[in-house]
Parts: sequence; structure tokens; C-alpha cells
Amino acid sequence: MTNNFTDYLNSDYLEAYANSLPKDAPKLVEVYVESEEDITFWRNVLHSYETPKLRFEIKLPSHDTLAKGKNKALARSNDIFGAVTGKLGKLLLICVDSDYDYLLCDLYETEAKKAVAKKIQDSEYIFQTYAYAIENLKCYADNLHTICVAATFNDSYKVNFIAFMKLYSSIIYDLFLWNLLFYSKGQDDNFTLAAFCSEIKILETPNLADLNVTLNKVKERVQAKIAVLETNFPAQKAEVVWLGKQLKGLGLEKDNAYLFVQGHTIFDNVVLMLLKAICKELKHEKEETIKALAKHDAEKVNNLNRYQKQVGKIDESVAKILANNTKFENCFLFAKLKQDIANYMSKLDFK
Repeated sequence: MTNNFTDYLNSDYLEAYANSLPKDAPKLVEVYVESEEDITFWRNVLHSYETPKLRFEIKLPSHDTLAKGKNKALARSNDIFGAVTGKLGKLLLICVDSDYDYLLCDLYETEAKKAVAKKIQDSEYIFQTYAYAIENLKCYADNLHTICVAATFNDSYKVNFIAFMKLYSSIIYDLFLWNLLFYSKGQDDNFTLAAFCSEIKILETPNLADLNVTLNKVKERVQAKIAVLETNFPAQKAEVVWLGKQLKGLGLEKDNAYLFVQGHTIFDNVVLMLLKAICKELKHEKEETIKALAKHDAEKVNNLNRYQKQVGKIDESVAKILANNTKFENCFLFAKLKQDIANYMSKLDFK
């Protein structure tokens, strides 16, 4: 297939082109991301940094195929790292999920993994989430109540999300370290990411009357798996403890592990499971209030119909609202990302 002309663009070319435009025209910074859902996330992040002189345009990494993903996005960095001028990269950025690369960059024992992680860590033109993925930030516990309110128009507190996610994190933390250890060594087959994720999922509708029941089921599976790993790999027990101490400096604590675990698992099989259960209860509560306050049947029917039309199918509504959540500004990992962007912006001679 013939390559698209834009495949040959690099930051030098983009800067030369930008300089040929009228002086009052904004400079356009091309930003490559991993997938379609990342476009909206990074648009929301970068929008506040735009000025009359600077605009970001967020794109998928391939112009002439449907190829996506982190490696494809990073392949565009050849345009960045291949140059000699210090200005290269100003008009060409890459934004990726950190996966395990932020935590394990200096601990990888395989050259391939280390090379990718170092490329992300060392470049001022590659921004990373620091959390495992954008989904983890969307699931930031401090603001999950706002998802319930947006989905149901009911501001009643049913669950302390911060306490729940701290307890959940403490339950999965030790098993998470086992997975990180094997991944860092390139011994993924000993305990795969898929196997880890299967152990930490919430498999049934959470019991809102007693969430300890729900969490204890996860805890039983996790502890059983840890026992198997300790039996099969006794020499690694001390390494797991050592790894936990090393990663504290990067922000991984026992009560925030959910921010660093595979994002789709946390999103789909933990947080969304909880939100759906809560929102169904909040919706029912709201409907009962409408029934109780209605002065006659016609008022009751009209208000119930209007409310039900507003909230729609609750499971779908909650999932959509969570997917579009931007209420994670006070997460310490997001603060690291914002600092990276601020450092980049400070070096621009146009803004």
C-alpha cells in the first residue's frame, strides 16, 4: 500500500510549515495516541493548555491502516528521536498509557521492555498516564459519587468509595506485587496478567447491605493464589517484599493499588459493577419518592415517565458516564502528568 504523505511528517517539517503560515495563525501540535477512546481523554487533558497561538490535534498512530496500540504510537517517535535539532518534538507529541512501564522502568530484566519504558521516561515529548491506563484515572475513588448523581439525579450517599477502594486495594496488593515481579523478570508465564486479573475481579453483583461479603470473596481467591505462588516459588517471597519497598517511592501503596492494576479490569469488573448496583438502588429510591410525593395518579405517571426517560437504561447510562469521567484532577498521578505538560509548555517559544 502506498504510504500516506503525512507518514513522512516529523516535527521539523511541521515547524517549518507552521512558520510559513500567517503570524497570527496558531501553531498546530500533532498528538498521537493509542486508540479512539484515548482521543477524548487526551483532548480533555490538553484543551486547557491551548492558546490563540497553540492548538493540539489528536490522532491515531497510523494514517493508512487500522493499526492501534502503544507500540504503534511509539513507532511515531522515530520522527522525534531521529533528529539532531533541539527543537524537534515541539510540534509532535505521543501520549500513552503507562501500563507497568512507569513502575518497572528501572527494574526490568528484559531489554525489550526496558527499552520501551526508558523511551517513555526519558522523552519530554512523550506523555504517560502514570496510572496503568486512562481507565484507572476515570475510576479515581474520590469522585465516583458524582457518577452516581449524574446517572440518577439522586445525591444520596450509599457507599464510601474512598474507603471501599482502599480496602479493595489492600486485598489485592500482595498478589499484585507477585504479578509485577514475574513481569519485570520476563517470566510472565509463571503468573500471567490475565491470570492475575481473573483473581481480582468482582464476579457477582455487589452486596450493598454488606460490602464485606463482596470483598471477602475477592480476598479468599487472592489469598488462595498467593498460597500457591509461595509454595511453587518460595525463593521469590523475599523479592516480593523487596519490590514493594522499591515501588513506594513511585507512589504505589497498599491502599492505592487499584490505580496501577490493569485498567479495564478495574473499570469493568470492579468499579462499574459497584456503580451499577448503587445506581439501580438510587434510581428505585428516586422513583419511590416520586410516587410518595405525587398528589394524584396523573402527576405520578407523568413524573415517573419523565424521570425514567431522563436516566434511560441505568446500566448503559452509568457505563457511558464513567467512560467520559474527567473528575480525577486531584489524583496525585494526574498531577505528575500535568507537571510534564507544564514543563513542555514552559520550553515553547510560542504559546
